Amino acid sequence: MHALKSIGIAAASAGLLLVPITAAGAAGLGPSTPQTNSSSAAAAGWSCRDTSSTITGAKVTAHICWKGTQVSASGRIYDTKADHHKACVKVHYVTRNGVATWLANCDEKGAGTSSAWGHGEPYGKKYWIKACTNNWTGTKCDAHWR
Repeated sequence: MHALKSIGIAAASAGLLLVPITAAGAAGLGPSTPQTNSSSAAAAGWSCRDTSSTITGAKVTAHICWKGTQVSASGRIYDTKADHHKACVKVHYVTRNGVATWLANCDEKGAGTSSAWGHGEPYGKKYWIKACTNNWTGTKCDAHWR
């Protein structure tokens, strides 16, 4: 929990908005944000794409949508290996003030588990994700942004 608290503090100091995600996925992002149904999102003027990233020990899926300067992303983090590493999603996007790159969420329940993640920004463009693993020795990530 300390890692999530420190991420929240770091995100707040960088002007980022952290959004808690419920089992309903992106539903916690609010009524004006696209849900997982791409056709209804398109009808509301949102553009969306689905992507995934995998490395040994972690897989991340993402549904990324944008409309004007707003961006919304949600998906799942899968811990795929019993190696005492957390499976995480790292995000990267352009903000008004530059570029933001940070380890957004981690699944800390162990191998064979998954957890929902999500993030919303009132101003964000060029949103990318990658799967990572993390433990006390450091963080290892997919070589490519997806």
